[in-house]
Amino acid sequence: MVHPTLAKAAVAATVLLSSPCEANSPHCEYNSLCSSSSGAAFVFNYRRTLPEQSPSPHITVRNLAEVEIAAVEQSQDDSTDCSNPWQYNGPNHQGNMAINRLAEKAARGDRTAAARAEDVLRGLEEQGAADKISYNGVIKAYAKSKSQLAVRRAESILDRMEMSYERLLEQDGQEMMAEMVKPNIRSYSTLLDAYSRNPHKKTAEESEELLDRVQRRYEKSGDPDLAVSVYAVNSVLNHWSRSNRGIEGANGATALLGRMEEQGLADTISYNTVVGAWARSGATDAGAKAESILRKMQSKAEEDVSWAAATDYDARAPPRPNVRTYCCVIDAWSASNDPSAMERASALLAEIEQKYEETGDEELRPNEFAYGASLNAYSKSEEADKALLALKLLKRMKELYRSGKNMAALPNIVHYNTVLNACATTSRHHREGGSVDTLDESMDIVRGLYSEITANESTVRPDDFTYGTVLKACANLLPTRGEGASFIASVFHKCCQDGQVTFQVCFLLKQAASYELLQELLPKEAFSPKTQRFDIERMPLSWRRNVVERRNRKR
Repeated sequence: MVHPTLAKAAVAATVLLSSPCEANSPHCEYNSLCSSSSGAAFVFNYRRTLPEQSPSPHITVRNLAEVEIAAVEQSQDDSTDCSNPWQYNGPNHQGNMAINRLAEKAARGDRTAAARAEDVLRGLEEQGAADKISYNGVIKAYAKSKSQLAVRRAESILDRMEMSYERLLEQDGQEMMAEMVKPNIRSYSTLLDAYSRNPHKKTAEESEELLDRVQRRYEKSGDPDLAVSVYAVNSVLNHWSRSNRGIEGANGATALLGRMEEQGLADTISYNTVVGAWARSGATDAGAKAESILRKMQSKAEEDVSWAAATDYDARAPPRPNVRTYCCVIDAWSASNDPSAMERASALLAEIEQKYEETGDEELRPNEFAYGASLNAYSKSEEADKALLALKLLKRMKELYRSGKNMAALPNIVHYNTVLNACATTSRHHREGGSVDTLDESMDIVRGLYSEITANESTVRPDDFTYGTVLKACANLLPTRGEGASFIASVFHKCCQDGQVTFQVCFLLKQAASYELLQELLPKEAFSPKTQRFDIERMPLSWRRNVVERRNRKR
């Protein structure tokens, strides 16, 4: 017998277009087609007779496609959201839903999902049931995937889509079918997204050239399906931002933003992306460049509102700064090494706190990232009193949370670690004259925060960065190596107990502890007294059991 789930899926995939799309939405790709008499009579039949015996080892594309479609049918329940006609309405409802589900899996890290989505597409192609939603879904799956072949495969899907369109156009009476597979702006913007996620495979110039080519095609044909979208623009801006080309990448993003502003194709994400590019640029004036973009956004928004009010015109809301904008600007100041970075970070944080208090706008609520960016600016500062200022901000965060004024201000371990680092990097040589008293105050803050973090009632849990930073503070702030030996030993023992020992922790322990203390704390097989080198792999596995590898320790 035919497997009941597969049979049910095959029957469910048969759809008769007897009326226009229910949603009647301008975003639905089937609207123009379904409203025609020929389109209303068009039938896609995805029935298939399966072998009665067990499947053979030679699985066909159709088998693979039906397995994925059957999985969708089996997993459907009342909570399934099929309200978006762009994704779900149409003659091959089940096939497109299967592709969409696989694209979501690809985004969540499933490394086989994109290839499986392409299997479904091939099955639909064999049945003559593939449409632009099918192709766009597979391009999206590859764009979101971690595959090394993601860009190449996404390009090949778009090539197949274009060839199918051109082939059908050449055949008499196939205009409707050609319309079904014609690439639209979503096809190209999704490919651009794949480019931006793989900047080592494609250059930002190639992304921008593709965007310009689509725009020229739109201007020549007037085809509304090819009108450049803000999403496409943002993908190219993101490519410039993530290109790892420093000032050149930031300038490229800024130039493109200027062009798109003139065409009304820039939103808040566009501006935030360019501000983020300056934060990554390494430019000494990155903070000033980023803040100038923030002020430009504010100025444009105020002008637009004033004009709309004067003319009684209900204009579309202009791009406005949000909390992410401020975070990126503060990051840019922090990364610039400008002497005034801490001052500017404090001013920007105070500005957004005031705006949120005055307006109650949730888009401007200072969150963990806004406070984290400000603390990071303090940590990188050369000011002698930065440890005290960082501690003061941490206490303000706790008070805002306790009072209920800002529930997004609850400090996490990253905030504590950043304050610890501000203490650990305090130096006698900092601007305006550090002193022994300043170092002692910083060390007192370290001891106090460490005690708070490791207390049983603590709301945060220390990680390897916590222990390493405390040991760095001991190395930098105590007058001589080995002073405070009992505290250093207790920190390392707690680190071992928590399973957070890393190479960096051991390296900083070596900086803080005396030779005798090192011999006492480290296993003989893991530490060579002669060379004073240690081997992390020879340390007990229990010491390292909870270490989480982090590629990016932002805030």
